[in-house]
Amino acid sequence: MRKRRIPIAALGALMLGTLGCAGVYYEKHHSSVYSSGSRAISVSRATAVDISIFYSELEPYGHWFRHGPYGWVWTPYDLPYGWRPYTDGRWVYTEYGWTWLAQEPWGWAPFHYGRWLLDDDYGWVWVPDTVWAPAWVCWRWSDDWIGWAPLPPGVDWQVGMGLRWGDRDMQRDLDVPKWCFVRRGWLLEPNVRLKLEPPRRNVTLLTATGIFSDYDEINGRPRNKGIALGEIERSLPRPVPRVVVMDAESPRGGGRLIRGKELQVYRPQIASPTEKPPSVTPRVEVSAIPGPKLQASREKEQRRIESYFEKQQRRVESEQRKELRDAPPGTDPEQLRRRHEGERRALEEQKQRELKVREQRLEKRIVKPGRKAKQENVAGSK
Repeated sequence: MRKRRIPIAALGALMLGTLGCAGVYYEKHHSSVYSSGSRAISVSRATAVDISIFYSELEPYGHWFRHGPYGWVWTPYDLPYGWRPYTDGRWVYTEYGWTWLAQEPWGWAPFHYGRWLLDDDYGWVWVPDTVWAPAWVCWRWSDDWIGWAPLPPGVDWQVGMGLRWGDRDMQRDLDVPKWCFVRRGWLLEPNVRLKLEPPRRNVTLLTATGIFSDYDEINGRPRNKGIALGEIERSLPRPVPRVVVMDAESPRGGGRLIRGKELQVYRPQIASPTEKPPSVTPRVEVSAIPGPKLQASREKEQRRIESYFEKQQRRVESEQRKELRDAPPGTDPEQLRRRHEGERRALEEQKQRELKVREQRLEKRIVKPGRKAKQENVAGSK
């Protein structure tokens, strides 16, 4: 198979595009009204809200705590094994480029503002920021595969300058566990999670794809250009639908694709903490789990992880036996065996990472509070 590597794009290059008439109207007016079928959506940008909107809106879905240099950060409750940002949902193409439409009710914020950090103890953690984008991701692709990974903290956006990586390095900071891969023809699946390759496959697919990050701006808003439309349409039976972004009045009204033509998003203007200090700080709720119950939860979680990865291991062995048996003529058996060994190691590393993270999250009482659970409100994370 011929491998096609796409060169790394120059980051931060300013490439001004042309925004559709609805977007231009939005950008030029402090308040505007759009027609969405028979329903009008009114949007006001006269004032910016402070960053505490994230604290209140995300509180029911996850845990806030202070984390080193990042200040207040948030991690979701009840993440499945192997979860990564930008997995439960779909990609659509809008005037802002490749735009993520999340299935999670909290997806309007962590997938469009801020950055994601994969922490050794907490797992996936979201670091808030104030700039909205269609998706904050880096891309990889080849003739057969497309992958994406969340941009890490420290990658900043500045109007007129674009992305600034500072001392970050794409190859170093976007390592194996952070990527999602699908075959090119499945990028636009309504629930792309069902088509994702298992995380263990990342170790192979990273060597088969080239890394690429291409953002420009439209009237000060980031545009995620990613893979060119012509490239992806070569793998599809029909052109990629063009969708127009419309503004919702609240998180409950956002995250909807209407007739495949309009995407409603909630994207309030967020003032920086220096311009408008937060009106409140997060309320940290820590479940008061008794010692015996905590130990029982720990043992139950460990059994679930062991069972899950035993099934994954059997699946890997079955797939690899089939691949060895059906390898096309000219395949180097030794090279194939080395690749298989790398994927088995990646699966074991994922298992150990899950064991550690689940243990630490239980130890830190990062558990979704039950209705009758006794809770303690504390000023910060211990």
